[in-house]
Formats: sequence, structure tokens, C-alpha cells
Amino acid sequence: MMAQCTTEGCGNTLGPRNKSGNCRSCTAKRINADPLFRARQADGVRAKMANDHVYRAACQKRAAALFARPDIRAKAREGVLRCRNWEKATAAITPEALAKRGRTLTAIKLAHVPTDYRDLYRFLRRTKRLSIADATKACLDQQAADKRAMHREWGVAA
Repeated sequence: MMAQCTTEGCGNTLGPRNKSGNCRSCTAKRINADPLFRARQADGVRAKMANDHVYRAACQKRAAALFARPDIRAKAREGVLRCRNWEKATAAITPEALAKRGRTLTAIKLAHVPTDYRDLYRFLRRTKRLSIADATKACLDQQAADKRAMHREWGVAA
């Protein structure tokens, strides 16, 4: 008598050399359910796409050919409408998320200005209408002056 898959509710017949006790389908489901495996797999695909331009171009060409077919486009559209991801994204917009987005954008756009001098930078840009270069230079000059004053106060050579 042939062995059966040990996964509950499966009952597939196993081959004579199977040592795991599980059929291929159940083994694949178990492996793909592992978040660590999925993350490593996604990292590998990202690295392949980033480093192998020939492979990436071939994938893009294959995808373009596939999505040129009306039946495939219709199925993809149905899937998008069924998932309703725009509603999930809208629900995720909370005041905390908006505040985090603001902090992130500030960190990106004002990376050239020291964090303690960003209010001065905004004042110079908005009120005094200085150019980006002039406002940045003023902030860096003010930072250097503050540093010298602090060193003088502490009695440390600057």
C-alpha cells in the first residue's frame, strides 16, 4: 500500500521515495506561507531585475505582449475592481500617516539644511524671498557662528 500525505484533508498518494510525508502541493504551500522565505524570494527577484538589464527587458517585453491581449486586460481589470485597493489606501490615510509623510518629505527636500536651522531656512525663503542657495548659505553661516559662540562660552578652541 502507498503512503498518503500527512497534511490534514489532503490524502494525495506519495511516491515510494518520498521521505517528507507531504505531497509536493502541500510542501509548496507550507514553504510559500513562510514570510521569511517570501521576503528572501522577493529580494532575489528585485536584485535580478536591478542587475540583469537583459532579463528585465525580456520580462517587460513579455508583459507588454501579454497585456496587449484584450482578454488578459479584462481579467486584470476585474481583479483590480474586485480587490478595491483604492478603498484600502484611502482608509490608511490617517493624521499620523500624513504627519509622517510631512516629516519624510521635509527630511528629503531639506536634507542640505541642518535640522536645527530649517525654521530659519523657511523664514528666509518665504518671508525674505531668498534663493535656495542664499538661504542655505545663510543657515550654514549661522550654524558656524553659533558653533563659534558656543565654543567661546565653553572656553574650547574652535
